[in-house]
Amino acid sequence: MLKLQLQSVAIPVNTRILADLFALDLLTQENPRGSLNTADLYTHLLNVRIWTFNNNDPAMAWRRRAWAGESTKVLTQTTKQTIQGIYRDVRAKTLLGFLFSPRSARPDWSKKDSLRHYGRDVVKGLLASGKTVDEVVDICWMTALAGVGVCVNVVSLNAQKLTLWSDC
Repeated sequence: MLKLQLQSVAIPVNTRILADLFALDLLTQENPRGSLNTADLYTHLLNVRIWTFNNNDPAMAWRRRAWAGESTKVLTQTTKQTIQGIYRDVRAKTLLGFLFSPRSARPDWSKKDSLRHYGRDVVKGLLASGKTVDEVVDICWMTALAGVGVCVNVVSLNAQKLTLWSDC
């Protein structure tokens, strides 16, 4: 019971942190035009993570591969929309860029010094270092894979220890 309650808090918080830090397309107040809700984003990230790092059940391997392929397409498409919006904002800062660049479909509504604002700065830094939009898209969502599931498992294990120690 305690595990279920902790996961119902840890999963959304973990998803929000990853989405803000790596500019994923999560629907939030700072990204009101986001295309994925918390459950969808977490499911897509988890599908790819399970297939990549924990595909040890031969009976589920084919399904997991299909789910991961589908999730990869969704993550790439949605993250690309966000990164292209940031790229347009960066280009529009120069006079020529302002005059000849298309306007961003994803304006920046992030609050200064928020995690989303910092995530946008990470993307701007990657773009400034010479990475293409496609490379930045891959870097962002693939880096977010490392944070999926790990925090939730740590919280769950600590909750189990807590109940074990309280019985003594």
